[in-house]
Amino acid sequence: MRGSSPIRLALPLLFVIGAAASGPSRAFDWLPVAPEELTLTSEPKAPGAAAIFLYRQVDRDDTDAE
Repeated sequence: MRGSSPIRLALPLLFVIGAAASGPSRAFDWLPVAPEELTLTSEPKAPGAAAIFLYRQVDRDDTDAE
């Protein structure tokens, strides 16, 4: 059986470190949640839904590049 190369051992470690380092920066993208939104248990427009969007932002550029 061949021994494991250092690169083969380091790649999973680098992946975990990279994922952990990029995670906290995303926390600042969340908007604050109002107390009345925290108490929601159902949505009349979506009865029986397991989850609903409280906020949705769509950024798009409709300018033609031509």
